[in-house]
Amino acid sequence: MEATAFRTEGGRRLTARSRGKIRFLSADEVIRVLHKGRKAFFYCRDGRLTEGVVSLGYLNSELECFKEEFVRISRNEYVNFSYVDSIEGKNMILTNGVRCMISRARVKEVTEICCLRFSSVNSKGKIIFLASKCAKCNIKRT
Repeated sequence: MEATAFRTEGGRRLTARSRGKIRFLSADEVIRVLHKGRKAFFYCRDGRLTEGVVSLGYLNSELECFKEEFVRISRNEYVNFSYVDSIEGKNMILTNGVRCMISRARVKEVTEICCLRFSSVNSKGKIIFLASKCAKCNIKRT
């Protein structure tokens, strides 16, 4: 695998480079991005796993362009909010059933972002995502 990186293209696309190939990914089709070692793994809604070689610093700066779609849940993981089903404490459950751990340092930030985006909190403290607006702050889902 060559030491290359990915970058945003046209504001709405991610480019994953690996082994001389360039793959263009729509930000809407990427469920989550996980960074391990020198690689970034892009998990897509159709089940594809695309990887590219990139530094964590570069990944962080590039995904800042997509802060409307992606939220950073730990030092090395981002999740696309369109695919979040619920949050239970430090667990984020995605629509495909995958559970992602939210780091202690990011729980408050992620919970606040969820509230502002499109959620409701039940009596047990579980955040449930609604289709239209947050019952707590009355802000419409973006």
